[in-house]
Order: sequence, then C-alpha cells, then structure tokens
Amino acid sequence: MTAMPYDTPIVNYTAAKGLIWHDQKILFIREAERYVDGTPNAGLYDVVGGRLEPGESWEEGLAREVEEEVGLSIQTIYPFYTATFRVPRPGLIWNITAVFFVVIPSSNDVCLSSDHDHFIWWDPNTPLPDGVRLLSGYDKMIEQFNFYNRYIPFSEMG
Repeated sequence: MTAMPYDTPIVNYTAAKGLIWHDQKILFIREAERYVDGTPNAGLYDVVGGRLEPGESWEEGLAREVEEEVGLSIQTIYPFYTATFRVPRPGLIWNITAVFFVVIPSSNDVCLSSDHDHFIWWDPNTPLPDGVRLLSGYDKMIEQFNFYNRYIPFSEMG
C-alpha cells in the first residue's frame, strides 16, 4: 500500500459484514473489476456486507446488504468479531469499523450482484481452493469464527 500524506482526510464508516453459514460452509464472494466503488479489492474474496446507511440498525443493514449482494433472505444473525480497515481512496482514506455476524440464510440459492463475479461455499476445516485469495486480515476473523463454532455450534442455532 502506498503511504498517504499525514494530512490525508479520513472518512469514518460503520459496516455490517455477514459470514453466511449454510450446511457447515461459509459463502465467499469475489469482487468484480466493475465494482462501482472501485476499491482495490477486485479479484479478492470477501463475505457479504457493507456500510450502514444513516439510521439503519445492524440487522436492517445486513439484511439489505445480503439481499443486494447475493439475493438471499436471512433468518438469524449472531455478532462474533470486529475489525477496522483502512481503504485508500483518491485523496482520502476510508476508515471502516466492521462488525462481523454469522448469518443463517433461508436458502443457499445465491444470485450475485453485478459487483461480484464468482462465489464459493467453503468448509473452514479444509484449505482454501487454489486461486482463492481472501481480503487481508480475514485469517483472524476465520480463526475467531472457528473458536466460537467449536464451543457454540452455529449450525444448532438456526
């Protein structure tokens, strides 16, 4: 990442991220080159989610993002992890504080938005498939998910 001048403006956002859990697998979606916000994450895999709109609750924002990005409805959500990301943008930095939730969907019939071009269902007890690169820092999120899922199985909570 190129260093930004110390006086670069920072814009703070809050985001809800959903680790969609179905049949013991996690849904990852790949950001397309044509993604409208044009972040530097094209080609990387992410979980569903995005910035909250003014006045939205976590649940409302995450339900909206899941519907927009993968066309699914969600039944239940459980918060399990928080992280902060700095995303360089032209002339500014997005400082995104994200809360990650385990999301139990109503089905697994994924319908990707145009911002994404591929998806995988991944068993977290196996290595990632060749060519699948996750966003930076997601190894910690997956580690936290596996810790909670070991003691409080999410599959039993839906």
